[in-house]
Amino acid sequence: RQLNIIVNDFPNHALTANAYLGLGDAYLMKNNHSQAITYYRQISSKFPNSTIAPFSLVKLGDIYYSNGNYGDAESSYRKAIQNYSGSQESAAAYLGIAKSQEAQNKIDSAKANFQYVITNHSETIESDEARNKYGRIIATQGDVPNAIKNFKAVIARRTDDLAAEAQYLIGWSYMHQEDYSAAVEELLKVRYLYQRHDYWVHSATLDAAICQENLNKKDEAIKLYNIVLENNTDNEFTDEANEGLNRLK
Repeated sequence: RQLNIIVNDFPNHALTANAYLGLGDAYLMKNNHSQAITYYRQISSKFPNSTIAPFSLVKLGDIYYSNGNYGDAESSYRKAIQNYSGSQESAAAYLGIAKSQEAQNKIDSAKANFQYVITNHSETIESDEARNKYGRIIATQGDVPNAIKNFKAVIARRTDDLAAEAQYLIGWSYMHQEDYSAAVEELLKVRYLYQRHDYWVHSATLDAAICQENLNKKDEAIKLYNIVLENNTDNEFTDEANEGLNRLK
């Protein structure tokens, strides 16, 4: 309510940009994306010199990306770079461009932008997310050794969700090379090293079960599928675990 008063009564005041940001954030928290977009847009259009203008463009890109509007997301991220080169949001904007391009199957462009983030914003969290994204792409293209180098670089710097994902991706890479023994070893590390990161723990346990199945270790596979079922209810993990158990009957 107070933010609306500021917007209506002081439309041209420099600090009104912050009111627009607050209103956008409020609507975003309510999952009202269309209204959030309306307010975020106002910041860069009405207050192009505001320090939060590039941030608002990245926020717009994030909303478009989350809604699957990858072309609009890429455009918004590009505006943040083109209009505010050198801003603190550059790493997030380049990462957003790369993710949007990957989602649009512009793989070569996505790789180039992920590499740009890794090289030019090496000390940021965005660079570690870029390493995981870039590594996954090149692993699918057959360059597993360099993919694993990127994943290990993330693990060396972090202990959070990105590190858990990186450890999972090491196992995932071996799995897609059909080196199932190495895959199981790396995937099971996720369960012991990153216990708090449920999504990656469940993903790794499920993939380890599939690897054991491919190694004809039926009892180990069943054990892992059951662990997945014990820790999940009616989701993607339970569906795949039940399919695996049905295959082994």
